[in-house]
Amino acid sequence: MIFEHAVGIVKVNRDALIPTDDGTKIAVGAVKVLADTPIMLSTDFGSQWSESVCTSDSFIYGIDTVAKKIWRTNGQNFECISDFKVQKFLNDNITLGERELTPIIGVRNVKTHYNANKKDVMFTFYDNTYGFEEKVWNLCWNEYQQAFTTFYSWVPSFSENIDNIYFSYNRDVSKWLAKLAMSNADSINASGVCAGSVTLPNGGGWKTYLYLKDRPLPTNDSSGVEFTYTLERDHWGNS
Repeated sequence: MIFEHAVGIVKVNRDALIPTDDGTKIAVGAVKVLADTPIMLSTDFGSQWSESVCTSDSFIYGIDTVAKKIWRTNGQNFECISDFKVQKFLNDNITLGERELTPIIGVRNVKTHYNANKKDVMFTFYDNTYGFEEKVWNLCWNEYQQAFTTFYSWVPSFSENIDNIYFSYNRDVSKWLAKLAMSNADSINASGVCAGSVTLPNGGGWKTYLYLKDRPLPTNDSSGVEFTYTLERDHWGNS
């Protein structure tokens, strides 16, 4: 069980679980679900970012963005593998604090990936929602060597191991799609200067115009389409 600032082991009372139609089991009624008091492995470090927690064949890994630590546990022992190795890098390059808790795929997220074929654990971080400098990196730990081995120049947004083959999905595409959804100033996830009120011609209200390669912008008359817009601060007041 992973808390924001703690990691523990929880034993579940089997009698408190009943099977559902899809084969999973859920807790019901007032039956005690926890068989025993949780065993705490750490009361100092955990993770606020659920996707930063990843399971390999031997360990559970996680990133604590508040303490700026990378940790792992095998269910018996708990250790911070970033200590004395990459700690200064994490101190300088983890920019997310306790305020930013919502992942925006491609724009803001902390995610750990596992390549079962190479035994690589990749700790990825990207933050493109504050200021003009984007923080993005992909730090790799290898379980064969038990050490940090490299920085990858690519940063996946999603990944999966299928038949011991590692597949990943380009973060740049996810970023492009997310930015489209955040371009309006009314969006709570908008970043920096963005489009505010837009006025289309002829008082027609909102319309959808399709931009196609090698084709002119569709118009209602020979004079072409003209529209006005404003640039406004985003939801957080960044300008």
